Amino acid sequence: NLFVSSPLENNSEDQGVVKIDHQLDATDTLSAHYAVFNENDSQPFNQKFLFTNLPGFGSTALLRGQNASLEWSRDAGYRLTNQMRLGFNRRNNAFTQEGSGVNQAAQIGFPTVSSDPLNYGYPNIVLAGFDGIGTAIVLPQNLVANTFQWSDDAVWKPQFNGGRHQFRFGVDVRRIQENEFLNALSRGQYLFLGPFTGSPLGDLISGLPTVAVITNGDSHGAFRTTAASLYGLDTIRVNQNLSLTLGLRYEHNAPPVEIRDRVSTPDLSGNSLTCSPKPDCEFLIGGTNGVPRATYNGTAGDFGPRVGIAWRPFGSNAFVVRSAYGIFYDVSILNVNIFPHGNPPFYSVSTFANRGTSTIQTILNPAFSLPQPPSATMVTPNFRDAYLQQWHFTVDHEMGKNAVLSAGYVGSKGTNLLDQRQGNQAPAGGVVPYPQFGTIRLLASDGSSTYHSMQLSLEKRFVSSFGLLAAYTWSRSIDNVSALFGSSGDPGFPQNSSDLRSERGLSDFHAEHRFVLSGFYDLPARPFGAGSGFAAAGNRLFGGWNASAISTLQTGRPFTVNRGIDQSKTGVTLGMFDRPDLIGDPMKAGPVSANPNPACHLTRAQGGLAADVPGDVSSWFNPCAFAAPSTVRFGTAGRNILLGPGLANVDLALRRDVRISEGQRIQASFEFFNLLNHPNFDLPNGNFDSKAVGVVQSADAFGNKPPRQIQIGLRYEF
Repeated sequence: NLFVSSPLENNSEDQGVVKIDHQLDATDTLSAHYAVFNENDSQPFNQKFLFTNLPGFGSTALLRGQNASLEWSRDAGYRLTNQMRLGFNRRNNAFTQEGSGVNQAAQIGFPTVSSDPLNYGYPNIVLAGFDGIGTAIVLPQNLVANTFQWSDDAVWKPQFNGGRHQFRFGVDVRRIQENEFLNALSRGQYLFLGPFTGSPLGDLISGLPTVAVITNGDSHGAFRTTAASLYGLDTIRVNQNLSLTLGLRYEHNAPPVEIRDRVSTPDLSGNSLTCSPKPDCEFLIGGTNGVPRATYNGTAGDFGPRVGIAWRPFGSNAFVVRSAYGIFYDVSILNVNIFPHGNPPFYSVSTFANRGTSTIQTILNPAFSLPQPPSATMVTPNFRDAYLQQWHFTVDHEMGKNAVLSAGYVGSKGTNLLDQRQGNQAPAGGVVPYPQFGTIRLLASDGSSTYHSMQLSLEKRFVSSFGLLAAYTWSRSIDNVSALFGSSGDPGFPQNSSDLRSERGLSDFHAEHRFVLSGFYDLPARPFGAGSGFAAAGNRLFGGWNASAISTLQTGRPFTVNRGIDQSKTGVTLGMFDRPDLIGDPMKAGPVSANPNPACHLTRAQGGLAADVPGDVSSWFNPCAFAAPSTVRFGTAGRNILLGPGLANVDLALRRDVRISEGQRIQASFEFFNLLNHPNFDLPNGNFDSKAVGVVQSADAFGNKPPRQIQIGLRYEF
């Protein structure tokens, strides 16, 4: 049976902008702006920190952003212009669990982990093979980040060499501050895996958790870092049909440090086996014992070359060839550095295993349970900034009057991409390499990706008031990790942390085919011609409207089928990431004789488990194409081998300007999003051990594919 609910989400947003431009004299201009954004969002399904599809365990987000800048532009003469900018950006993101302030854990008989009312709420309950119960483990949390920026950019067009050069050069310096806390596991996490009654649900009813995990300590951190970059670019007009662009950018992103040096890394040497007192002595504090203040050294400097070409081989704009290559760096600072702050002696994760008699009420008492070695997080010492090599080759061809066809190949290769894995994972059924520690969340830069695409577009303007643009992309994106914290289709954690090669597959965001058609039409002021009566009334009602529409068709995103149990016996503290065996074609209907499960020898219509019609919301894939391994090992199914439902959407906008008097007008607008109210389904349930495996259970669970929305706007200009 499937449980369905539709609670309300309450969301309010306020925005404000002030902008001032002032011409000081003939050569100097000052510009300033200030923008503020506030959002209050109550999410019944906790979209950002998805843990369960049950209502009542959501979250509240209080978001506030501020941005201010002062710009000075100057014409310095000698064909030199300069722009200097001072900027400030601040964001304050606070997330709290539903029920904060009420000790709901105690009300239902669970221990009180934290005495701070901010941490109160329901505990986190993991049921192998079932949907979770309770609030997400990463709540509450708060982030206040400030960025102070100074940049200076100059453009110089010297007269030498016939004025064929245009130089651009500049500098950008940013000072970044981040103050945050993340009270993870502050209500405790209880895992029910079924070893005592033979059923995870039976263990829950009996109050016998397999493992319990809690945290203690102060999670507040204050990080600081500086990022600086320099660049130079020269655009050379070789002749009237050929131009070249050559450039180089240098970046240095200093590893962030905690102002009180409240970061540490696990000591993986033999010293941590025998030291005392544990667990504090098992960790090395940043800035001591040869450990860098950030616990890793980072990248000394990043060089990013740029090269581009624009060529008119036939001497006219009717046929233009463009190509370019560049290296671009991604800065993950302050996204991963909160993890070393979550180690002893500042903050600790404690794991308790059930002796066989421990209950929910006693498992956190070492006298009734088996305390486990401390868990840890660490950034690999050789961590490097991620970079992307990007290139393209494009041809633009003018086809007749007011029509342009563009065809191109666009590709990229990502290196040193951010990833995470289990740094203390045992071989399947084996012994962990560092017995003095529990799980070790290892943040590394071992990810890689490739992207190749053919991109076509055709733009046609029939008359000045009517035009169409069609664009089609055929692409393939492959990587071994797509996001640090995973996605709805893949957990972002490898099944076997010692074998990243087996994680290589389609990217979480891969879309093989995408077609977009957009257009506009301006109705004349007098669509019914001159006249009175019906014609005049029709002109007043329909004349002067502007209509624009955009339709999108896209194939589905990939997803992974995972187990809901720890089949490899390698630990579940960081989650369960094992995969089943692949023994058939998941998109082929009918029984699978090779599956040892007798239910897979019949279709669902016959009372079995095999899919009757794959690609339907009731059975998107055939679950009988997967089987549980008969021994303790990792599964053979690959990552992201299946594709979910596609996307189809049409948006329409209608606008009209009404002149009131000289210098005054009113603009009325009507905007329709998902005009046809077409349901765009989410990914199906990919939990092999779930009763609803293969079933599409929701549409728009994350708020990015909503049903039809109508927006009415009125704008007054004077």
